[in-house]
Amino acid sequence: MNIARISRLTSSTLNITFNSIRSYSSAEERLSCYNINEAVKVSESGERILHVEINRPKTRNAINTDVFNGLTHVFGKLNDDRHYRVAILSSVGDFFCSGIDLKTFQSFVPTHTEDVGRKALALRSVINMLQDSFKKVSVCQKPVISVVSGGCIGAGLELISLADIRYVTKDSYFTIREVELGLAADLGALQFLPLIMSNQSVLRELTYTGRKISADEALNLNLVGKVLSDKDEAISSAIELATTIASKSPIVVQGAKVGLDYSRDHGVWEGLQFMVHWNMAMLQSEDLIKSAMALMSKSPEPPKFDDL
Repeated sequence: MNIARISRLTSSTLNITFNSIRSYSSAEERLSCYNINEAVKVSESGERILHVEINRPKTRNAINTDVFNGLTHVFGKLNDDRHYRVAILSSVGDFFCSGIDLKTFQSFVPTHTEDVGRKALALRSVINMLQDSFKKVSVCQKPVISVVSGGCIGAGLELISLADIRYVTKDSYFTIREVELGLAADLGALQFLPLIMSNQSVLRELTYTGRKISADEALNLNLVGKVLSDKDEAISSAIELATTIASKSPIVVQGAKVGLDYSRDHGVWEGLQFMVHWNMAMLQSEDLIKSAMALMSKSPEPPKFDDL
């Protein structure tokens, strides 16, 4: 690779980074760089709250390539956004997600060769791409609250398993549908659900059979955090929660999420040591002083924290 090529790549990277952290004066400006296609709709649902919706109601919000691309873009950008502090993830209409669009699924099958090895390598690239899309939701440093109404099937269930908090409606149901499609789930269900659900026996039953579970059973299994009467109430509850989170110090909230995620993937003492290194810097933030002064003064008004 020549110097000119390296220079162009460096310049492009810097421009992307700058654009992702720059400040915008209006909601329209802030949202303009998030909307890249119609399959993923982005709006504001309150101060510093980004609302992300899968927008394919005619297909029961089946996930196609546009949805994968949209999620990659939106949550990748949100990770570095200085303004938004929390995201709500839902779908347009009364059905959260029917899984991967079968037409999209068929398009992933390699047709350029009959060789098994070459087909396998092509499929590996596709699966890695899809996993990277969902991974953007999980590694986003802003808390993500998912809201489910109606069916949450296959890849839809895998998607919400990557969220921090899950609110659902009373009529919602959940199923690991991949077993009926002839494949093992590969976008997060087999990795995240064992960390979330309280009953491993039931989890394996659901994985091996594709059985549907109701919202109440999902709550009993710790899969979801709260069951609401309908979608309006679920969205309102999510916005209320998001508003509370957004009022807290973004330094603290993001630090807490990073610490929780690190401890999930490491041992207790490794997690504690990680927080030593994290807080040796973050305890020097002015947010700590603002919070302490508000507590000491017993002010009825919560402190205001600057954007990142």
